[in-house]
Amino acid sequence: MHAQKTLYRGIPPPRTILYRISLVTWTPLSTTRPISATDAISPDAVTRYATLFKRLDTTGRGFINGRDLMEVFARSRLSEHTLASIWQHADRDLDGSLTVPEFIVAMALIDLARSGEEVPDSIPIEYLRAAYCVAF
Repeated sequence: MHAQKTLYRGIPPPRTILYRISLVTWTPLSTTRPISATDAISPDAVTRYATLFKRLDTTGRGFINGRDLMEVFARSRLSEHTLASIWQHADRDLDGSLTVPEFIVAMALIDLARSGEEVPDSIPIEYLRAAYCVAF
């Protein structure tokens, strides 16, 4: 854990966007400009996504398989194609399940797509920095 905290020293804090998330809907609280893939995931959003992950990981294994996440992702009302693209980006180790950081990336990409932005061809580095620095 200590190594994670020191890994990104010297990197300026990310720009943030405030979000509210529930099991039913994803909605931006407020933004002053359009959301884009160059924005980082806000610390509040990371905390909410991690908390949601903990609630969904009922077995406490530290990962959730795709079958168990289908319903949650479907609530975003995004197309199957968009959700498949998000899954491809988020499931970094290609094991068919998501860990906490992978889930955080997936939820951030879902929010990005719901705001009208295209899912990027690769995961923005700002997303990875925020997701993989979480202590859960």
